[in-house]
This record gives sequence, structure tokens and C-alpha cells, in this order.
Amino acid sequence: MIKILILTSALLFSGCAIKSYDNAVMLDDIESIAKASNTSSRLYTIQVPAADNIVSEKIALVAMDNMAELTKPAKSIKNILLSGNFQQLGVIGQSEAMNIATIKQVIHALEQKVDATLYTVVRENSYDELKDLAHQKGLKLVFIVKNSGANSSEK
Repeated sequence: MIKILILTSALLFSGCAIKSYDNAVMLDDIESIAKASNTSSRLYTIQVPAADNIVSEKIALVAMDNMAELTKPAKSIKNILLSGNFQQLGVIGQSEAMNIATIKQVIHALEQKVDATLYTVVRENSYDELKDLAHQKGLKLVFIVKNSGANSSEK
């Protein structure tokens, strides 16, 4: 079972079984993050790939929660934060669960405090415990809450 889980995880994160991210939704998420950042410093955005179906996503989420090694998006985000070149980073992707799992991986992997803000779009969920954990690492998390068809608000 472990070998199947590892193989499935490797396939998911190597680009197989990746769901497309609708361009209109992606641009809307980027625009929402840009509006929320509202500062003169550079904003960098990274896209987290989503699994092709719900079963693949659940397997990937379990694997991400138990992996010692970071996924490619999590490695990229961690390296960007540690470089100090960007103080603002937007995390976008079709799957909120994958985005949050990636952010959680990054927070756990940070060995030192960083002075940065991470933005992501969520749909009416509360991640206060994640905000507290991020704050301990010097990272500010901003969740842009978007209801279906409604306006955005910062949480």
C-alpha cells in the first residue's frame, strides 16, 4: 500500500493527472490577490497544480501531510521566501485544499523566520490555526474569501 501511495504521489506531482485551471478563474484570483496586497513592493504568484479527480486529490493530500520531502510548489515557495527577494507571494490553484496543504508544508519546513506575506484565495473557510503557526515563523497569511459570484473580502 505504501508503494502504491508513493507511486501515485510521484505521478501526481510529476505532471500526470493534473487538472486544468480555468484562465478566467486564475486571472480573477490573481486580480483579487493583487488588490489585497495593495503595496508598492513586488508581488510574485505561484500556481499549485490540482489533481485530476477527487480520489487523486485525497491521495495527494494524505501523501503531502505525511511526506518528509516537499512537493515542487512547496520547495519553490520556501526558496522564494528564504531568498528575501519577494516580501509578497500569492498562492493560486484550482484546489483550495491543495493550496492550503502546500502552504502548510512550507510553514512546517521553514527553519528560520521570514518577513513576508502569503496571499491565497479561499471559499468561506477559516484557517486561524494556520495563521497562528505562520505567525510564529514571521510569515503573515492573508486569506481572500470569495463566495461564489460574490465580492472578495480579506480575512
